[in-house]
Amino acid sequence: MDFPVEVPIEMSAGFVEVEDRFGNVKLVSAGFSEVLVFGWSVNPVEEDTGESVMRVIDTLKVIAPVTLEIPPETKFRTPDGREWNVEGSPRDSNNGPWWSPGLVTVTAKGVEG
Repeated sequence: MDFPVEVPIEMSAGFVEVEDRFGNVKLVSAGFSEVLVFGWSVNPVEEDTGESVMRVIDTLKVIAPVTLEIPPETKFRTPDGREWNVEGSPRDSNNGPWWSPGLVTVTAKGVEG
């Protein structure tokens, strides 16, 4: 089954080597580029105990096509400019015997405060 993937979101996957002014080579996050996904949503969760009662931890859920390579070091950037770090590998629901949606679910976290 083919679902439309028409919702844009920015993604940065992998690293590139950069040489600093002293000649040292270091890895930096690759730049962001726009990709199309089925959809995404932010699920807020407020932390009321621990180090800071003002800290807010949100979870971003991205539903992407199975063909989009999303390694664990991937970052997403939503239209509001907020960056999100992917947690783990995509959840793949395409292994069932009767139905294969062609989509995977990726979870990312964002912390503020």
